[in-house]
Amino acid sequence: MWIQTASSQTVQAMTVVFQDSEPDAFTDGGRPGDSAGDLLAFRGQLTDTDGAAIGRVTVAATTMNAKEAPIVQVTATLTLTDGSLEALGELRLTDGKQGTLAIVGGTGDYAGAAGTLVSTIDPDTSIVASEISLLA
Repeated sequence: MWIQTASSQTVQAMTVVFQDSEPDAFTDGGRPGDSAGDLLAFRGQLTDTDGAAIGRVTVAATTMNAKEAPIVQVTATLTLTDGSLEALGELRLTDGKQGTLAIVGGTGDYAGAAGTLVSTIDPDTSIVASEISLLA
């Protein structure tokens, strides 16, 4: 059996920026107010770090814990000019580092993609920056 470790794999890195992190839709699915079972939908333009448009993002999030530090289960599609990436995982909707999603696949130039997406939010502007690392 042959196993290749992540440290010996080539990594492709990129940063994408989502300017508007306010939800486009909200369904109060649990108890009234913020609670487990709430559904949020986000969509919008993605830019590079210089502000140039590079694609769009759609996100579906389900609140798992809405107490002091909301935790959501996320499914995201990042559609870029040369293909798309699919990301899954758990994020914390608090200031600063939100968490890490798994890149579980893609299309076009990203077919078979695997890696991580680390999401951070600027507490002053609500702009979300995501560092994407793809294993090659």
